[in-house]
Amino acid sequence: MAARCGGAASLWIAAAHTGLVASFRVGVRAAGAPAAAFDLAAGDGFRVGDVPLPASGPVTATLAIESARVAGGALSGELDVCAAPLSFTFDADEVDAGRCRLVIQLDLARSLQRDPSTGALLLVPQASLHF
Repeated sequence: MAARCGGAASLWIAAAHTGLVASFRVGVRAAGAPAAAFDLAAGDGFRVGDVPLPASGPVTATLAIESARVAGGALSGELDVCAAPLSFTFDADEVDAGRCRLVIQLDLARSLQRDPSTGALLLVPQASLHF
C-alpha cells in the first residue's frame, strides 16, 4: 500500500476565537522544520512544516510554541508559555487525501490567561487538530 499524500501532509497553525486580540505573535517549531514566527490574528493560518504519513496506522503531529506576545484587549504583553509541545496522535486514514493538510487550531479565548497570584500573562494552549 502506498503512503498517503505522497508520504507527507502539511502542518499548519491557525487561531480561533480571537475576540478583541489585535495581534497574537507566536514563535513555533515543528519537528524537522526551522523555527518560525507568525501573527495568528492576522491570517487564516500559517504552514509550519510537514508530518510524514504512512499508508495507514497511527501518526503523531507535534508543534512546540516557544514564545508568544499578545496585543489588544484586556491582556497585552509577553506571555509565559506554560505547556509542553502540542501533540496529536491520529490514524493516517483520517487525513483527506485531496488536501493533505493538518491544522492545529489554537483557541485564543480559552488559551490566554492571567496568573491570579502574580498577574503574569500566561499561554495555556487549548488546541484541536483539524484535517
